Amino acid sequence: RGLAALPSAALPAGFEPTAAVLLGTWALLLGEGLLLAEVNVALMRRRGDGSDTSTVTLAEMAGATLGPGGAALTTLLYLLLTYTVMVAYDVKLTELFGGSDAAPTAFTLFVGWLLVVGGRSGAVRALRPAMLGLLLSFVVLCAAGSAAGDPANLARSDWAGAGEVMPIAFLAMVFHKLVPTICSALGGDLGRIRTALGVGSLVPLGMLLTWSGVCLSIVPGGTGAGVGLDPLEIISTTGGPVLHAAIPAFTLGAVATSYLGNALHLSDFGRAQLRALGGRNHRAGNDARRDEAGGVRPVAALSVLMAVAPPLYVTYQHPADFLRIVEWVGAYGMTVLFGLLPPLMYLSLRQQSQEEAASEQPAWRTRGESALLGSMALASFSVAALHAQHDEAAAEVVQIAQAAMASVFG
Repeated sequence: RGLAALPSAALPAGFEPTAAVLLGTWALLLGEGLLLAEVNVALMRRRGDGSDTSTVTLAEMAGATLGPGGAALTTLLYLLLTYTVMVAYDVKLTELFGGSDAAPTAFTLFVGWLLVVGGRSGAVRALRPAMLGLLLSFVVLCAAGSAAGDPANLARSDWAGAGEVMPIAFLAMVFHKLVPTICSALGGDLGRIRTALGVGSLVPLGMLLTWSGVCLSIVPGGTGAGVGLDPLEIISTTGGPVLHAAIPAFTLGAVATSYLGNALHLSDFGRAQLRALGGRNHRAGNDARRDEAGGVRPVAALSVLMAVAPPLYVTYQHPADFLRIVEWVGAYGMTVLFGLLPPLMYLSLRQQSQEEAASEQPAWRTRGESALLGSMALASFSVAALHAQHDEAAAEVVQIAQAAMASVFG
């Protein structure tokens, strides 16, 4: 999600501040993910005799720890962020194809057809070659870029520009929507879950560090000259034919895989809500099997339409800049949903557990945990606060978000 936007955000700061921000953000998000895992496994064990390892969703986690208001806020933020990010992908598709409005329309129709006809299994099958193409183009870019770059360009730095990197880093390394699925797949084994999250989170960190280093090594000049420029465009025009061909393929692969993944999540969410409204929960399993078998059911078609149509509509009605949108999502939405809420969930769960056990932890341990959790929440809040100091796009993106919600619920 943030690979395509990171070079533009990192160019004013330089490599050293960018690397520091990436490492700090990785540590913070890993801690937040581990908190979510603790909450998820605890709630999983509360079910019956503790043998039920079915997935506990983020909304269910928020409802059990923060009450109905927490569940509603989590659901609202999830929908708002996912729709807004998909708008950003549609905007990027328009840019990739020379401002053609037909590009996002054609891609949306293809994704909608794939999800309706192929269902979840069809989407997964499509994601595999897309991910392979993305990884291959990434390797080609890094290899060719390293040969074309000058390590001396990595020496420049401007720590004043680090604040612009934070929201992109937050967006690029968020994996927390996958935590419930991982906890369920590993049977609630906290040791294996911690290992999976720790090792898995190193992959995007390594890719982002490598990608920012390659891009910044190719762009000449000081950091001040980089403000307002797109490093990918500079690399494409000055880096030779291999880089010129690989960059569009890489950007398209990044957008396509991220868009398809978000559309799949939204269609699953919409399908569950439609079935619940229709009182069809007892038939959900049979419906899902029939959908996977290739049958096109009205609920599946409507849920897919609800997932892909609003972003396309908002893209045409309120066109905006790709980088501004993803900065806003990372700086404000992600920091609340995956930065502030996990510590609050954990604190609430700990208090509930102490009340149920009629016992208290040692005061030093309680104070230490509270201080650590408070620091994590404060760090997440600081990402939003630092970005808000020089945010000229907030009003524009708020209008986009309002239009998106109106198109969904209006």
